[in-house]
Amino acid sequence: MAIGWRFPIRAAAIMWWAVIGKRVRARKRLGDLISQALDPYRYWVWRIEPQIESNEALEQLVAGMRRRPTIAIVALCDVANVRWLICVMEALQRQPYPHWQLLVPCDVVDIVASQSIRLGDTRIHAVHSLLTMRSSLLETDAEVVFPLDPTVIPSRCALVRIAAASDRKAMVFGDEDRLSPSGERYEAWFKPEWNEELALAQNFLTGACAFDRLQALEALPAQGELSDLAVYELAMRVALAHSASVAHIDHIIVHRLAPRCDMGRLACVAALVEPRGGQVVSTGRSLIAIDWPLPDPLPLVTLIVPTRDKLEILQPCISSVRNLTDYRAYEIVVIDNGSTGPDTLAYLARLNLDPKIRVVRHNAPFNFSAISNRGVDMARGEFICLLNNDTQVLSPDWLSQMMRHAVRPNVGAVGAKLLYSDYTIQHAGVAIGLGNAAGHSHRLQPDHEPGYHDLAHCTHFVSAVTGACLLVSKRKFLDAGGLDSEHLAVAYNDIDFCLRLEQSGWRNVYEPRARLLHLESKSRGSDFNPANNERYMRELAVFQARWNTTRAIDPLHHRLLDRSSETFRLLI
Repeated sequence: MAIGWRFPIRAAAIMWWAVIGKRVRARKRLGDLISQALDPYRYWVWRIEPQIESNEALEQLVAGMRRRPTIAIVALCDVANVRWLICVMEALQRQPYPHWQLLVPCDVVDIVASQSIRLGDTRIHAVHSLLTMRSSLLETDAEVVFPLDPTVIPSRCALVRIAAASDRKAMVFGDEDRLSPSGERYEAWFKPEWNEELALAQNFLTGACAFDRLQALEALPAQGELSDLAVYELAMRVALAHSASVAHIDHIIVHRLAPRCDMGRLACVAALVEPRGGQVVSTGRSLIAIDWPLPDPLPLVTLIVPTRDKLEILQPCISSVRNLTDYRAYEIVVIDNGSTGPDTLAYLARLNLDPKIRVVRHNAPFNFSAISNRGVDMARGEFICLLNNDTQVLSPDWLSQMMRHAVRPNVGAVGAKLLYSDYTIQHAGVAIGLGNAAGHSHRLQPDHEPGYHDLAHCTHFVSAVTGACLLVSKRKFLDAGGLDSEHLAVAYNDIDFCLRLEQSGWRNVYEPRARLLHLESKSRGSDFNPANNERYMRELAVFQARWNTTRAIDPLHHRLLDRSSETFRLLI
């Protein structure tokens, strides 16, 4: 009620959406309003987390474990971190999971003891002064190793959750939040499932991961020590060697006291990707991009642009491609779906004079899937790029950056960052399950803002990308069966296609350095227009039934995030 008084117009709009049956939309607007008026995470910590992480729940979890591994917590600290170490010791002694040991450098233990701190717990082991990841793995016989540095302390449920998740896993990693000096928790990071491309782009592992000790020993370099980012480097080595054996713990397992120190991560990532031909590039905000190699000579890409009249949007689209694209090995196939305007027809006739452009007539009712499939049939390129006529190129290297991924053997479709005319995000990858169907992650986030933990600015694997700008090998397009023109003529055909690529073993990639404007649905109108609504609802039902999207949680999303929101907002 108080929120309604503070924001009466927005509250009335929410009630209106609910009354006319748009409940998902009403719930999204209500969630946005609550997030603005309240601190949802503080409420979650106060009311919801105590139910999830209650003593009874954790004790039942321990009682039901088939295996109860000993967890070695490695304190990667020195004499300057005594106060932090005392906090860690206290946190460990409050853990409901008893099977642990703490490895501490002996010189630090001596200082702790000199300050009259009681060290009677036999699970605390003093080891030689130079405690590194290599020495700690050799020092202990524990099954699981959990390295901590002075930027984090373990949460109350950390060891229970690690023990429960680590059975037959090479590595586990968990969620985290920030902890202020006054003890207030804030800025939770509910992380995605394991995503190799994202882990190269940003460090979400250091301080929040644990290893199977034997698998970690195997991953150590044969000679020499690890880099200054030892935990991150070891985590990546283990994960790259055992990607199918990495598990995400969808619980807060550490509280972060200070930001990660990512100094030296550029060199660390370079050592991991350069043997595979990749070159690292710093993109700011402690983020890293990989320039994967392009073939020589460059493969031909066919850009497929469906259109019908609307010269005012088609002409800027074609002009931006011709004038700005630095990847020169392309052709354009314009599929004209029944244009009648004299100016449009004259413009299409002029385009046909360009040896890199062909205009193909497609005189049939609008069916995006059929039009796109027709364009692929006409394509001479080894790769095809579906490109809406209401897009405009912003970054000259857009196609080069996308092609660096598309040529990789394990990659299916590649998508770009698409922006509205006000430079808020229209597309930064598609997440399945949002709105009980699929949604554009981070939609309406201003492009200059970090958003949800910089995810919109990181290259990463995604479930799907929009067909407004979708690049894929022609062979893979055909092998996956193309777009479904029978059941998904207009809506969800691109997402359905991407999911079939994933089903066939290829990974879809979102590349934020490829930037275009997208004046969404300017050419064909909205799916919610009364004239289109019946067709849309029919296609929605097909998509939901085919991919079980009313229950699915996207690997990039989280069970604790709101399915009705595209902004990765906490569910309360």
